[in-house]
Amino acid sequence: MMAGYIYSRYGMKVGQRRLQSSLRRVSPVYHEQRRNDLVRRANPVPYYSPYHGHKLHIDQNEKLKDFGVTHVCFSDGHSSQIVCILTMPIKNPIVIYEGLYRSLLVNKGIWDMVRADHGTEWCLLLFIQDYLKDFRGFKRCEPYYQTRSTDNLPAERKWVEINQRTNYPIKEALIDMQRRLVINMADPIEKFCVSFVSIIVAEVGVAKAVDAWNEHPIEGNRQRIPNTRAELSSPFVPTQT
Repeated sequence: MMAGYIYSRYGMKVGQRRLQSSLRRVSPVYHEQRRNDLVRRANPVPYYSPYHGHKLHIDQNEKLKDFGVTHVCFSDGHSSQIVCILTMPIKNPIVIYEGLYRSLLVNKGIWDMVRADHGTEWCLLLFIQDYLKDFRGFKRCEPYYQTRSTDNLPAERKWVEINQRTNYPIKEALIDMQRRLVINMADPIEKFCVSFVSIIVAEVGVAKAVDAWNEHPIEGNRQRIPNTRAELSSPFVPTQT
């Protein structure tokens, strides 16, 4: 995130060793935790996505739902890249499909599997994904899979960064305005105005967080990873010894 933020904000690519030495000097405790891999062991990867386009993680963030702000995010399972994100007042299946999923299909293609929680806001999206299942490149997996949010950790990890950089500062300011009786969320007109302004402010912070997130390097693997759908369709995938 730090390397991605520096590149997205200033256009400078900082070497990993130089960045590590700086982080070690500024925050030695957290650097030691990362070096001992404590963070990774506390956040295990429950499943594997072998190539870009294999799994599409979809999830929503409702930290600001009381103020009329909801985020919906789509990310690729292999690279963890956030491919699209949308901020809206409330969850709406039509807006999610037309504003995110339909444009993603047109510009990026069909993901082999969509992974989501059991929310009803994905009904239209999952229907179209199932309707187009015969046009996928890899058909051995199910077109979509629904689990609890706690079992979809790759979709949840990005919210930690977005919450710290965007949602929590906005929520703190809005709660303070409520305590000082500057805004009245019981009034529908004021609630609409607060939602309208908060969405604009949140979109600015989310855009910066997404730019920083998407600049991270993709981790490799000692074992050879099948990176094409043709290899995965083969009954035998050679590995590097």
